[in-house]
Amino acid sequence: MPAHNEEATIETVISQFMAEADGLGLSFKVQVIDDHSTDNTRHLVEQMGIPVYHVRHETGLASAFRTEIEAALSSEADYFIHVDADGQHRAEDLSLFLSKVSEGYDLILGNRLHVLPVNMSELRYEGNILLSKIISLLAGQVICDSQTGFRIISRRVAETCQIKSSYTYTQEQIVRASHAGFRIAEVPIFIGPRLAGQSRLMRSPFHYLARVFEDLERLAAELKPELLEHCTGEHLLSSKEKA
Repeated sequence: MPAHNEEATIETVISQFMAEADGLGLSFKVQVIDDHSTDNTRHLVEQMGIPVYHVRHETGLASAFRTEIEAALSSEADYFIHVDADGQHRAEDLSLFLSKVSEGYDLILGNRLHVLPVNMSELRYEGNILLSKIISLLAGQVICDSQTGFRIISRRVAETCQIKSSYTYTQEQIVRASHAGFRIAEVPIFIGPRLAGQSRLMRSPFHYLARVFEDLERLAAELKPELLEHCTGEHLLSSKEKA
């Protein structure tokens, strides 16, 4: 669980997911990745007896995720549940993911976009749909929500798919997993508003798209150069102009 200044929510989120996992009979361990928090996040987590790992270098989702995978691989777990600390993800949806694990899938994504989420603007919703279509082209399979944070990752995916992005991990992990031959599934989830605070992921949808497309250009050039212009050309130019 990555966290940055989530003192108002993190105890509740951890407790909810621990209770749900315990009820499902899972043998599990919670790990929190502290991304340079300046509030009481670290202290609260340590009071719960949960290990806290610190992002050593630059802040941001990609750096936090690399630290998270390193910490997860140091455990003996076969699968890793990645969930945000802001309370938007519902612990009761965990059983949907586990059903796909039992079917042998390696990367299971929570699809928020099967409906318009109550806390998401139409502009952001359409941007997410567009980006997911581009990721589908790069991955070679249909991905409905490539930006989702709620996901289960197999140890094999974590060991094989090294994240190189400078901004976000969400799309890159999907594309690399698909190219490596891993099985990917999606399950429908519903998200609510943050329990407290504001998202720090994006200043605006256009800023987010521009940053993500920079990472996608590098990824496409590495894995699927023939799709680079088709997938990112006009969209990237349009996003940068608007940004």
